[in-house]
Amino acid sequence: MERALQFNDHDSELHGMLGGLYRRRGEYERALAQYRRAHELQPDDLYPLVTVGAMCGALGKVGEAKEWYRKLQATCEKYIRQQRADHWTYLCLGEAAVAIGDQKAASAAYQRALDANPPVEHVRSEVEQLEFLIEKNFAADNARNVVPILSQYIESHQTQ
Repeated sequence: MERALQFNDHDSELHGMLGGLYRRRGEYERALAQYRRAHELQPDDLYPLVTVGAMCGALGKVGEAKEWYRKLQATCEKYIRQQRADHWTYLCLGEAAVAIGDQKAASAAYQRALDANPPVEHVRSEVEQLEFLIEKNFAADNARNVVPILSQYIESHQTQ
């Protein structure tokens, strides 16, 4: 991936994938750099916004993390106003609210996402993201409060 970026540094998806690889290795600073680059290339893409926020939170950069999550929230709200929102938009909006500390908004956004009957894998991915925030002690109490809502959805759809 690094070699491919030497040929084309403008591939936001590749930057995101490399960021994911670094994240899985626990190399959060390197992951953050890749996610930031992906955001520079695609400023309205939700994935880089949510991952930059999470990496900042994991690194203890709380103020910066909240700033990124506010950007994420604003982008999600823009998509909602433009009637371009899907379940992923609401999952991201829920996470932004968790990070910012608005429990009521988080629960409402997650419920909107679940009302859209999303694929279980997408909900599971969000639970994993919240568990990551809990593990890194960023917005941990807020995340713990909403995980059961999402987990119940996963459980109910696994038995079908």
